[in-house]
Amino acid sequence: MSSSPISTTPLPLRILTSLLSHTLTNAYLQIPLLLTLLSSRSPSLKNRLPSRLTKLLSSPLFQRLLKILIFINLNRTLSRVVVNNWRGDNGEGEEEEIVVITGASSGIGRVMAREFVRRGGCRVVNLDVKKPEMESETKITYYQTDITSTTELALRGSQIRSQFGPPTVLINNAGIGHSGSILSVPETQLHQIFNVNTIAHFLTVREFLPGMIERGRGHVVTIASMASYVTVPGMVDYCCTKASAVAFHEGLAQELKVLDGGRGRGIRTTLVNPTWIETPLIEGLTKEKRFRERAFVLRPEDVAEAVVNQVRMGRSGHLVLPRWYGLVSGIRAWPAWLQEALRNRVGREAAMLMGEGVGLGA
Repeated sequence: MSSSPISTTPLPLRILTSLLSHTLTNAYLQIPLLLTLLSSRSPSLKNRLPSRLTKLLSSPLFQRLLKILIFINLNRTLSRVVVNNWRGDNGEGEEEEIVVITGASSGIGRVMAREFVRRGGCRVVNLDVKKPEMESETKITYYQTDITSTTELALRGSQIRSQFGPPTVLINNAGIGHSGSILSVPETQLHQIFNVNTIAHFLTVREFLPGMIERGRGHVVTIASMASYVTVPGMVDYCCTKASAVAFHEGLAQELKVLDGGRGRGIRTTLVNPTWIETPLIEGLTKEKRFRERAFVLRPEDVAEAVVNQVRMGRSGHLVLPRWYGLVSGIRAWPAWLQEALRNRVGREAAMLMGEGVGLGA
C-alpha cells in the first residue's frame, strides 16, 4: 500500500470528477447509457436496432430504472470516497506488508493469515495466547501474546519492528464468547470478554498505530459481528462487546482525521460485520440440526477472502457478510414493531438452544 498525497484540486471539482468517472466506468451502466444516448441522437442507429429494443430504451419504465441505477452508483461512489477522506486507493506497493493479526491460531484468523501469504507480498504476525493448530508456515510468525497486557504487547511490538519492520496492517480479530444470562454470568467472565473483545482493540492500536501515522500509511481492520446490531438473550455480554467494536471503529476513523495535524488521514479503517461463522466459537450451535436449518452460516474462507481483498485494495470500508444482511445494520432506524419482531424471533430461537445447554464456547 503506497501513501496517497493530498490533492490540491478544489474539493467540489474532485467530488464531481470522482463521481462521474466511477459512474461512467461502471460496466452495468455503460451499455444501457450508451444505447440510450446513441439511439436518441442517431436516427439511423435507431432504425437499425430491433424494434423491441428501441421501444424498451424509450419506455418510461426503462428510463426510471436507468435513473435509479445511476443514483445507486453515485450514492455508493460518494460513500466510498468520503470514508477514504477523498483520497485514491492505497493499493499494493513495492514494500512487503507486515500484517499483524490477533487470534490467528485458529478460526478465521488462521484462514486470513494463510490467504495473505498465499497471495504474496506479505509477512504475517500472529498474536495469540494459544499455539497454532498446525505447524508454523513460512511467512507466518507466531508470538504467544496476551493481547490484554500492555507489557506483553510492547515487548512483541518491539520484537516485530526489530525483526520485520513496522507493521502496516493491524487486524483486531481475536474474540471470545460464552453463554449465560445477565443474572447468571460470572463477574470474572464479564471482565474477560470485555478485556479481549473491547479493551484489547485500544491496546493494540496504541502499540501499532503511531508507526503507521509516522509513515503516512496503514490499515486497521476491526472484526465485529451482526451481533453488534441484534442483541439476543443468553449472549448479551458478547453482543455488547461487538456493539462497542462498531463504536471503536467509527471513533478511530474520526480521530485519524485530527490526530497529529491530520497526518492520520492516510490510514485506512475497515469494519467487518459477519453473521455466524463456522468456527470453534459456535461449534456447539452448528451441531444442532435446528440451528443449521434456520441460520445462515459462513465459511471462514468467505470472511477471510473479503477482508484480504479489502486490505489489498487499500480502501476504508464497511463489510457486512453476507452482503444482503446489510439492511440489518440499520435496524435502529426501523419502526419499533419491526425491530422487536426480528429480535423476538432471533431471541426465541437462541433461548430455546441456550435452555438446552447449547451455546457459545470460548
